Amino acid sequence: MRQTIVGVFERHAQALEAAQALQESGFGPDLVRVTDARGIDEDDGADDTVSAHIRSFFAEVFGPTPDHHADRHEELVRGGGALVRVDLDDDDARLEAARTALLCCGAERVDDHAQR
Repeated sequence: MRQTIVGVFERHAQALEAAQALQESGFGPDLVRVTDARGIDEDDGADDTVSAHIRSFFAEVFGPTPDHHADRHEELVRGGGALVRVDLDDDDARLEAARTALLCCGAERVDDHAQR
């Protein structure tokens, strides 16, 4: 089973610092992902608004059903915040280290979710 840990950051720079700290601690780039509003062009007609981007992020974690996490974090991301996602196996001894690293880098909150 997989465990996803999501760190919620008020500032994009904090999220990048957390991702860097995780990678320097041995979490490969395939395990760590930063999601924010950068690179989203709301004027090109595609459904790549901040809302769609955040909903897609949480659909990957929680499945395709609507989730309250997306609504709570959309405003934060619009305001310059970001989310850091770490995917590990349930039996990975680094789960607590990932949580600690996110919190030490300034995460406002850390959410966990088990995936099958």
